[in-house]
Amino acid sequence: MTVAEGIVCITTFRGATGAKYRAANLNTHLDSDKSRTKEALLNPITWICSFFLLFYVGVEVALGGWLVTFMIRVRQ
Repeated sequence: MTVAEGIVCITTFRGATGAKYRAANLNTHLDSDKSRTKEALLNPITWICSFFLLFYVGVEVALGGWLVTFMIRVRQ
């Protein structure tokens, strides 16, 4: 699969360069990146997803650590 993916990527993006990308996408500037970041931070869904992932990953890591401790102490 990796070889097939490599062949497809090489043939698809053979003529692609950074200059061609910038010419095709004139609206991408460094100044607009700052406004996009600010826009993302002002969007409530960004914060909802951030807190969800924070708590989800925290619970997952805590349970994973507890499970190992349980198996060592109780199940030996």
